[in-house]
Amino acid sequence: MTNMDNEIIEIYLELISRYKGLIEYKTWDSKYKKTSKEHIYKMLLDIEINYDNYKTIDKISRFIGFIQGVLSSFGIIDVDEERILTRKLFQNIYKKYNIVQDTIFIK
Repeated sequence: MTNMDNEIIEIYLELISRYKGLIEYKTWDSKYKKTSKEHIYKMLLDIEINYDNYKTIDKISRFIGFIQGVLSSFGIIDVDEERILTRKLFQNIYKKYNIVQDTIFIK
């Protein structure tokens, strides 16, 4: 992985810690095993413990996106608040590596 990938992983680890704290005392009813609290927690732990084993950051990014979607669907996080929080976290990396951000608003 690149230096940028490693910096992004540090942000993901910060988010994972946050999400684990948010769901620790929450419960939700899920019809599907993949969206159960137990499965989401296992995904968070897997990324946290095994991120070095992933060949690219893409898989981790997809896992984080899935987790965010599940947490949002059960009202654990708010999409707009999460967008504001994560943008702030990623801004320095975007600037450092001259990444132009595309902002797309869907109405």
